[in-house]
Amino acid sequence: MGSATLNMLATYNGVVTGSAGLHWTSAQLRGRVASWQQSLQTWLKPHSHGPTGAALRLAVRSDNHPELLALDLAAASLGIALVPLPLFFTEAQQSHAMQQTQVCGLIHANPQQAEPFCWQALPPNGINQAKPQATGHPSHSLAQKITFTSGSTGQPKGVVLSWAQQLRVAQQLHQALQGLAIHKHLCLLPWAVLLENIAGLWAPMLRGADIAMPSLAEVGWQGGSHFNAEQAIEAICQHQANSVILMPAMLLEIIKTLQRRGHTASAMPSLRFVAVGGGHVPHTHLQQAAALGLPVYEGYGLSECASVVCLNTPEHYRMGSVGQALPGNNLRVDEHQQLWVKADNDTPLSLGYLGHTTLAPSGPWLATGDIADIDPEGFVFIRGRQKNIIVTSFGRNVSPEWPEQLLLNTGVFLQALVYGQGGAQLCALLVPQPNTSAKAIADAVHSTNASLPDYARIASYRCIAQAWTHTAGLLTANGRLQRQRILEHHHVPVVL
Repeated sequence: MGSATLNMLATYNGVVTGSAGLHWTSAQLRGRVASWQQSLQTWLKPHSHGPTGAALRLAVRSDNHPELLALDLAAASLGIALVPLPLFFTEAQQSHAMQQTQVCGLIHANPQQAEPFCWQALPPNGINQAKPQATGHPSHSLAQKITFTSGSTGQPKGVVLSWAQQLRVAQQLHQALQGLAIHKHLCLLPWAVLLENIAGLWAPMLRGADIAMPSLAEVGWQGGSHFNAEQAIEAICQHQANSVILMPAMLLEIIKTLQRRGHTASAMPSLRFVAVGGGHVPHTHLQQAAALGLPVYEGYGLSECASVVCLNTPEHYRMGSVGQALPGNNLRVDEHQQLWVKADNDTPLSLGYLGHTTLAPSGPWLATGDIADIDPEGFVFIRGRQKNIIVTSFGRNVSPEWPEQLLLNTGVFLQALVYGQGGAQLCALLVPQPNTSAKAIADAVHSTNASLPDYARIASYRCIAQAWTHTAGLLTANGRLQRQRILEHHHVPVVL
């Protein structure tokens, strides 16, 4: 683990920048890594379980800053596991994560100190003296990162990843994007989001690209679910970024901003690759992006697979798909249309969930929980989540994401939720675009129904004026619907 990290660091020749003019050469980055190594060894010496500090775990909570890259590299070289805590986590979620991982310390930003970070020792069983969940399996001592999913039910789960598993995905991305001449990546997602961590830091390092990691406020974030696209566009231009990673809601805001200004992608001439993931991207967004000349490419991944699994590229692209499998990944769809993933060499894609030995008792194949189709050329189309399947009173199985995607593709709705478990017909809660007429809404529902079989059609709907947000507890951090919470929030009776 340590030698692979240090080899990547030794060969890196790019520049790392941050806010307020912070600028590191590769030599300065190596100096910061060495400084973190010394600090980590000093801080953690009383807690060490072995000569390399194996089994030590540190929580990290911070705004984006280049120091996080140096810390990550230093921890990996010493065999110390980091537990990134997203700023959008509630106090309860943070407490849950630290208790489960049994961290011995917390590294966090401290505006009152000259140094950007400070160290806080914690009791061995986490905060609040609560009894932690057993961590389970010896392989978890190989952990370099424990990443917590956003938790569709509100309680995040910890996925344990080794350095080798993360590096594998970074190498796959490097191979898939080799011909694009990406010389500078701008981090628009938080470091604590695994996708940015691997695709926005490790992969650019492998290709020797410069990395810009300014504060989240500088790139347009206001809290966990408010995104200012004008600031993001300004940051892309200022840093002359060749690549960025977006979530679907961020892409929509950038599209709307360019349209409002009467601009096209020429407003950001340095951009060569915009990866979009973390949720379904409506066709209308992709079509609008293409019309503006934005180089947008949808991908797909899971924390359980150490991030990216499939990706569209300029060379291999199919609109509406999430692309083809990255080199080294094998995919199949079972008789229930569930997508499964396996590495070429049958090595595990992760070390499992915290407290469990494996993700599923299926050997090297991982069940994603997603319903999918794979076309003859290997392009993958995600149709919905298996756990969201609605079984009607007529015994029909319907993935709600199917009619929801069709509704969103009309361009009339910002959000849509289809429900009807145990009922004879399906219903929908719809958040229309601002200033949309009742006739336009009815026409959009009618046209959607015309392309669906009778058992999957929307029999009735209710329009919602206020969009669902993460801050209100109705979306996950990456924009997925918290279905049960939304239904309860709108007092929808649920038939069981």
